[in-house]
Amino acid sequence: MNRGIRILARVLVFFFVRIFRIKANINDEIKKQKGPYLLLSNHVGTYDPFFVGYFLESFPHYVSSEAVIKDSFLGYFLKKLGVIAKKKNVRDSRLIRNLIKARDENKVIGLFPEGVRTWTGTSLEFTNSAAKLVKMLKIPVVTARIKGLSLMNPRWAFKPRLTSGIEIDYQILLDSKQVEELDIEEIQKKLKQALSHNDLEYINQENIKIHSFRKAKNIEYALFNCPECNSIGKIRSEGNNFMCTSCSAKTRIDQNGNFINKLGPQFKNIDLWYKWQEKNFVKIVKEAIEENKQDYIFSDYNMKIYLENTKNNLEYIGKGNIYFYADRIEVEIKRQNFFKVFKLDEIETINPQFRERIEMTHKGKAYRFVGARRGISGLKYEIAANTFWKMNKQNVKLSAYLNINL
Repeated sequence: MNRGIRILARVLVFFFVRIFRIKANINDEIKKQKGPYLLLSNHVGTYDPFFVGYFLESFPHYVSSEAVIKDSFLGYFLKKLGVIAKKKNVRDSRLIRNLIKARDENKVIGLFPEGVRTWTGTSLEFTNSAAKLVKMLKIPVVTARIKGLSLMNPRWAFKPRLTSGIEIDYQILLDSKQVEELDIEEIQKKLKQALSHNDLEYINQENIKIHSFRKAKNIEYALFNCPECNSIGKIRSEGNNFMCTSCSAKTRIDQNGNFINKLGPQFKNIDLWYKWQEKNFVKIVKEAIEENKQDYIFSDYNMKIYLENTKNNLEYIGKGNIYFYADRIEVEIKRQNFFKVFKLDEIETINPQFRERIEMTHKGKAYRFVGARRGISGLKYEIAANTFWKMNKQNVKLSAYLNINL
């Protein structure tokens, strides 16, 4: 970990913590806790690692997706902060070696068991991988539960919004003796109890408010399927409102993050809309696969296309169109006479990073698709691909947080 970068990060977070009035419920025993120990937290916003680590004596070495590390700007700083890279959906022996090395060097290891940030503020399901890691490392476990942050820094928004009432609850969940005595199932149960949190309930209970004129801006990253007309990718946001350009259904967001409907369906918050969308969109994709639909299910145009070069860096090659079919993804850049077909059963991973970036690996090679405008949802690609994989029993590729019920 680079000392200069660490000091810079701490100074920047110092101002963030005070501007957004983030409070830590932490005792001296935890604050002064020395490594090695495992820090586990729920995952709400972009800045979670910095906020959670700020109140501790030793800044954690976080486990992060390799796709994030590949970013030329952010990746540089993350490497300097000692981030441990992890490949998605593959058994990564290098990761295990690096974790053991960090433990043996008495470092704090940070991990978000959910694997991704929540789209709605409600905690996501997670596998027992973290519980297995606890048993393997045989070190104490400290948990941090973040509350109220989904108004200030939702996954789908670009800019943080001023709010009040953000708190982080810390506790020593397991000491070394408990780690040794408990089995994986018991540890998993304790982790879920410690980290599960419904931020929407907390925000309304504490009457936390957003102070912003852009409460809805970019919510279409999370909500892409209109419940009124069933269109895909037609949601647009502006200020405190968002609407479907296909049927004009319109929704406003109030100061507590609740939905005030005008023309649209009666979902009172993002969580209810999101849950409906996940179920409905899986049904749309499933029917297209079963019927062997010849036309594409959805498409996006003028996307920025990046391909991994011989130096393992992502290189921009031009703007093109992407078509998602029942069995494949087609990418076309007309000006460069570029056309490539990615069969869904050959794709290893596909998921959204930083809202607008779609990260994909195909036969071990990395690709990135970025919207020419803000608001093009990468989430629909992840749900659609996961539906195909589950129907074809490629369960090892599935995103644990998605609820794909066929």
